[in-house]
Amino acid sequence: MSKLPSDLQKKSTFHEIKNQVSVCNLYIEIIKKTLAKENIENDTVNRALDTISNSVKAIESSMQELKAQFVPVNMKTIYLSPLINDVFLSCVSYADGKEITFLNDVSENINIVADRDKLYSVLINLCKNAVEAIEQNGEVKIYTDSDSLYIENNGRPIPENVRNLIFEDGFTTKESGSGLGLMLVKKLLNSQHFDIELLSSNNCKTIFKIKNVTFC
Repeated sequence: MSKLPSDLQKKSTFHEIKNQVSVCNLYIEIIKKTLAKENIENDTVNRALDTISNSVKAIESSMQELKAQFVPVNMKTIYLSPLINDVFLSCVSYADGKEITFLNDVSENINIVADRDKLYSVLINLCKNAVEAIEQNGEVKIYTDSDSLYIENNGRPIPENVRNLIFEDGFTTKESGSGLGLMLVKKLLNSQHFDIELLSSNNCKTIFKIKNVTFC
């Protein structure tokens, strides 16, 4: 029987992939600077570099999600708005030509007590789903109240007959989906003593509510 990889092996694998991704980012910048220095304008090359850059960002986000599952919970007081900005920057790579506005409606002086990596993974997952729900033009918005965090989009609504199933292991409405996304979101939030619910979903907007959070 084969053994599961140890924590050290997992960390080594993450580190090696991160190094290779960094090399990709470095050469993207080298190519862009070289083209600019030589005054070379080539739309095909520019589009190709943008596609590679977006793919690298998607890999980085996926690695962050995987890392969040294996690393012990580390609750700290962190600035929330910069974290959301990082999430939105990564989610641009999932837009794939859509005209999507990412709106961070969280005050810059709001802190949250959370595990940064795990919360980042949660928000990436929810925002990625939001982007996929938007047909062409739309908005993804994150905002707060006194003790909750809200993720809202105006894409396709979640069918009413499956709304009570979306956080279950293996449930998905996507043809190529694994059904792990929202289940892992709930698991990562529960590990921080947070919870999540689908607050509403209709033709106007879909809103997820992350509950029991502590702002300071």
